[in-house]
Amino acid sequence: MEKLKTYLEAHKLITDGAFGTYYSRVYDTNELPESVNITMGRRVTDIHKEYINAGAKLIRTNTFAANTVNLECNFDEVKANIKAAVANARQAVKECGREVYIAADIGPIPNDNLFDKQTVVDEYVDIAKVFLEEGINVFVFETFADLSNISDAIDYIGSAATGGINIADSVVTDRPFVITQFAINQFGYSNCGLSSSKLVKLADDNPYIDALGFNCGIGPGHMEQFILKERRHTDKYLSALPNAGYPQAVSGRMIFSDKNMDYYSDKMCELLNAGADIIGGCFMTQPAFCDEDIERIATIKKETGARILCGIMPLVSFKNASFMKNEMTGINVTDEVLLRYRPDMTKEEGEQAGIDLAVEIINKSIDIVDGYYFSFPFIRVHMLDKIIKQSELYVNN
Repeated sequence: MEKLKTYLEAHKLITDGAFGTYYSRVYDTNELPESVNITMGRRVTDIHKEYINAGAKLIRTNTFAANTVNLECNFDEVKANIKAAVANARQAVKECGREVYIAADIGPIPNDNLFDKQTVVDEYVDIAKVFLEEGINVFVFETFADLSNISDAIDYIGSAATGGINIADSVVTDRPFVITQFAINQFGYSNCGLSSSKLVKLADDNPYIDALGFNCGIGPGHMEQFILKERRHTDKYLSALPNAGYPQAVSGRMIFSDKNMDYYSDKMCELLNAGADIIGGCFMTQPAFCDEDIERIATIKKETGARILCGIMPLVSFKNASFMKNEMTGINVTDEVLLRYRPDMTKEEGEQAGIDLAVEIINKSIDIVDGYYFSFPFIRVHMLDKIIKQSELYVNN
């Protein structure tokens, strides 16, 4: 597999999305996802696989909060946790059978200002060393307010190759690729009061940082402004992993809503145009109902190269279609779609109209998207069999 720097010379890089947010939704839990790396690794592997199948070219290990404070344990236990997380990620890549970069994900140690500074600095170095021992050569430091506590770890990673530091009885010969991402608010300042421009300069001046940018704290609209502003201040790769909305901090991790994905997807395209080289996320569209929706999806596909899952919602009645048109923001039920339904339709006629519309959308988009997910009003999942058999999904399989 080619080096990440070589890949970025010719491609934009799409990473996975927020692991913790997705984990908490899938398993309906508030537990720290890092806590299950050893005990329920299959869960972790399956989420990695979903991101890979959705188009992520880079996945981050489930280690954002893998430190002694969050896990409430000693460092030997943290080390075991990290090793398990790396194994889970590698298993996901193996099962998917795709070439995907695996990055060490390192997040802030909560309340690090309450501890002796050197203790915190040393732990970041120790965390980096574990990943190097595991053969990881891409690092993502994310959601930091500055570089003060992680500079030593970044320097250690860089010197592990340039200085030939012996790591677990082997010598690292290729310098790992380091991505450093800062969390800023909508005014462009981090929690420690540094502006986006100051943060970019700090990262730009560090010879071992290959890519820099922002994640969490702001949505894609504000993110675009800062990418446009800072693109001219650095020649390094720029990363942009915004939130879909504005988050809350939980155990040092930013948790945010996953609504308005169409808006988010559109903004990700604009971030690429603004100068971002690395963007976060997989793309799941709102339900598609018309040619305009398909054209928009095709544009996202062309400009990002992401694997896209197209939403299909077979509307089942005039009342259902009217409600989705008038009450559901972001879902594009056109007048033409509404005309397919009559107020006096029988249940069977309404369902058939929904099936016909779903089949049309599938047949028009099948060469564009990478898959579909279905949302059935009133749990009418029995419609799925007819949709598949009447569409090109059945022919192609």
